Amino acid sequence: MSELFTTYESDFQLALQDAKARIAEVPGLDANQRKVTLQAIESATDECLELVDQMSLEVQNLPASQRSTYNTKIRQYRNQTEESKQRLSQLLDDQDKQELFGNRYSDHDDGIHDSQRKQLLNNQSSLDRSTQRLQDSQRVALETESIGGNILNDLRAQREQIMGARDTLTAADGYIDKSVKTLKSISRRITANKFISYAIIAVLILLIFLVLASVRASATMRVQSAGVALHKNLIATAMKPKGKLRTNGHLQGTFRGLHTSAPLFHGHIHKPKPGEELHITFITKDGSQHTFEVAEGDNLLDIAQAYNLDMEGACGGSCACSTCHVIVDPEFYDEIPEPDDDENDMLDLAFGLTETSRLGCQIKMTKELDGLRVALPAMTRNLQVRDFN
Repeated sequence: MSELFTTYESDFQLALQDAKARIAEVPGLDANQRKVTLQAIESATDECLELVDQMSLEVQNLPASQRSTYNTKIRQYRNQTEESKQRLSQLLDDQDKQELFGNRYSDHDDGIHDSQRKQLLNNQSSLDRSTQRLQDSQRVALETESIGGNILNDLRAQREQIMGARDTLTAADGYIDKSVKTLKSISRRITANKFISYAIIAVLILLIFLVLASVRASATMRVQSAGVALHKNLIATAMKPKGKLRTNGHLQGTFRGLHTSAPLFHGHIHKPKPGEELHITFITKDGSQHTFEVAEGDNLLDIAQAYNLDMEGACGGSCACSTCHVIVDPEFYDEIPEPDDDENDMLDLAFGLTETSRLGCQIKMTKELDGLRVALPAMTRNLQVRDFN
């Protein structure tokens, strides 16, 4: 409740009490005093009505949920004021009758005067009630008009809010359409970029495979070239003819008697003990290199055949042929024991004989030969002891 309404209410109570007090004093006053008092009562009731109207206007500024309580209070104040005005009207009627009839009018008249007076009073009461009803109807109409105006204002504000919400929704709908179009465009671009990425990845993978294949082929070619070069170098370095050729193509010199040695266990090698591994490298006819870990005491023929290298060993390792002919790296040649007569006889029959040629079946691995490198000749000649018998 506002402070102004409270002030109006306090002033109304004071004015109403003053009017009621003066109304109670009227019967005991003389004519002049009564007239002055009635004027004061009329002013007080008019002030009460004016204060009630001010309170009605003030209530219109309150929230709708609080108006009903204060409207009830205002109607009560208005009824109290109307009661005072009715009492004032009766007093004024009595005053007018007193002035009109003089001493002939009194409250103790009887007979026809009394009936006329009652009829006049009844008529006056009917008029007062009609006037009161009209005033009440007018107040209700004013209140209804005020409420209707407030409702119209509320409806106008709600209409503006609805219009604003509609405009906002329309703008939001436009933004949503633009967003959908943008998302579709982004989706298409993502799909296109995905396919492009897959294509790039596929091309890169293909290029990687091509590069790896090229590097591998290049490395293989380099290894083969290096092996072939080493093979040729070993053969060229070790190449030195033994004996002099006669005109008929036979070797000049003294033939030694041919005999056979006890056959060896063909193609079997021992597993090296941990920490005692020896290493040997075979260079094949195509120049490729093969390095193996072997045990001490294994001969080159068994090692080569155990690892499926192209070394025939037709005599089974009995030093009766030259098919296990190998060319030893000059760096290791002096570490190998000197060949005996049987090995020299078979070496004389070997194809492509060099200064470092030996028979693989007669070379056993030792710690001094760790890292040994031997080359296999391009061809072998299978001449055995029995061919000369």
